[in-house]
Amino acid sequence: MKDQETSLQAVKALASVVTERVVLLTANRSAHVRVHYVNPAVVESGWVDTCIARRLEREDLLLQEVFSGCASASLLAVLPHALAQGRIHWLWSLQAGEPAVPARLVCISRGEGERGLVLLAAQPHPFGSWLDSRRGRMLRSILDQIEDAVAVARPCGQLAYVNQAFLRMYRLQNSDLSGLTLQDLHTAHRAEVEAVLAQLRAGVPVPPLVRRRQRADGEWFDVSISLSVLRNEAGEVTGVLGISRDVTEQQRMQQRLRESEDNYRRLVERSPVGMVVHRSGHIAYLNAAARQLLGASSAEQVMGMPIASLFDPADQARARERTQRIEQGEELPPAQYTLYRLDGAVADVEMNSLRVTLDGQTAVLSVLRDITNEKRAQQALQEWAFYDPLTHLPNRRLFQQTLEQAIANARAGGPSFALFFADCDRFKQINDAWGHDVGDQVLCELARRIRGAVQPEAVVARIAGDEFLVLVPGVQSGPAAAAVMRSIEEACNQPLRVQDVWLDAPVSVGVAFYPEDGGDVQALLRRADQRMYQKKRARWLPPEW
Repeated sequence: MKDQETSLQAVKALASVVTERVVLLTANRSAHVRVHYVNPAVVESGWVDTCIARRLEREDLLLQEVFSGCASASLLAVLPHALAQGRIHWLWSLQAGEPAVPARLVCISRGEGERGLVLLAAQPHPFGSWLDSRRGRMLRSILDQIEDAVAVARPCGQLAYVNQAFLRMYRLQNSDLSGLTLQDLHTAHRAEVEAVLAQLRAGVPVPPLVRRRQRADGEWFDVSISLSVLRNEAGEVTGVLGISRDVTEQQRMQQRLRESEDNYRRLVERSPVGMVVHRSGHIAYLNAAARQLLGASSAEQVMGMPIASLFDPADQARARERTQRIEQGEELPPAQYTLYRLDGAVADVEMNSLRVTLDGQTAVLSVLRDITNEKRAQQALQEWAFYDPLTHLPNRRLFQQTLEQAIANARAGGPSFALFFADCDRFKQINDAWGHDVGDQVLCELARRIRGAVQPEAVVARIAGDEFLVLVPGVQSGPAAAAVMRSIEEACNQPLRVQDVWLDAPVSVGVAFYPEDGGDVQALLRRADQRMYQKKRARWLPPEW
């Protein structure tokens, strides 16, 4: 008993100095969970009230006495799995409005029908709020419609999101994903997965991979994997995006082509994957799938054409050089090109090539894969990160980067600029009286009017609610800034019609000059905000205020 008390004191001493949130608790067979200790990080985060923490210094409390109803329910839901498996579990609602929190329940001692547990919880991760947001749900709906398997994982390998194609590819159920990591998914290749993740975390690009993997039911298959990293506004790696495709049939066909040149034409012609054979850079053969991908009605339309001529002019020199190197015996990773189809359409393709022998002469066999949907998925992720989905203007993150670049350019001798802060004076009343749908339409119309009221080189962003920022280069004086403010206010102060209702949604505008009003982003934002509120108060509040 004394040894157990000593161990408990050691755990408490360590927990009191770490930034992770630590909770010591016990669970018995009757499902009663008692909390013995919470560290300062738990109290500072708001998970547990200060008064409750003081009570825990004197006595143990039931889980329901320490945490809110939804928080205790969330913990109780994962306890059975944690006791059985010890995996990481994502707790979604330990505090209202907080994003998902990665937490591990670790068994530290065992008694008669009772287990001692440590709840270790890191800081909230941005993927949590994204997955449950309206934009996240819309993006998931889009990704669930594409044929390629899409997965988003945290830098450590913890899966944060997979689409339906991924579940089908690995023959998994949603219930299998709790705490699942890429390392667990590819147990037989754990070392390779760890090495690739380390490379991505270091910011080193990983070329497209073709690997042999195992499904949940034990079946082996070949998969083509394209990996890229997701970064936050500070440039830090916050996740890994993987797009995969089952290429088992492709791999089998390529192997047969190497083994039996006599049979390759029949096999290739029946392949659902586009295949082109080219000699000295000119097309000598293509199968039906390739004809369809190229938009050709017959093989004769493209026979003898330089294969590089089908690509964007900016890609053609690179494509020719790559073909020459493969003809000389080099093995190169897949390359991506913009394809100009013969029917006028444009597609993004990935080309994987190898040297073969055709009629006794050296040639190149290229497998063309349409990756247009992958590109769109990546673009959707990029737009989610940097653009406001309602007005399609840059969001706070992108505008801050733009403002930082403008400051850097001005310090290097470039033009100075003015920053304008615009806020709708009656937006709350409009929302309360007419509802959020009308409010959203008002914001879209205000965004359109502000964009039209300033010069083309100005940058307009919506940063929150009814708040807009405008960066105008070259404006250095009060008269020039006054002209811009008048233009914005006159455009926005005109009545607007929404759902057959005429509304007034006037705006107030404040301005800050670089470098007179501040030399960094926060100083300029603060000064423009202050001047906007000064104007709003002067316009709407009675004199005695």
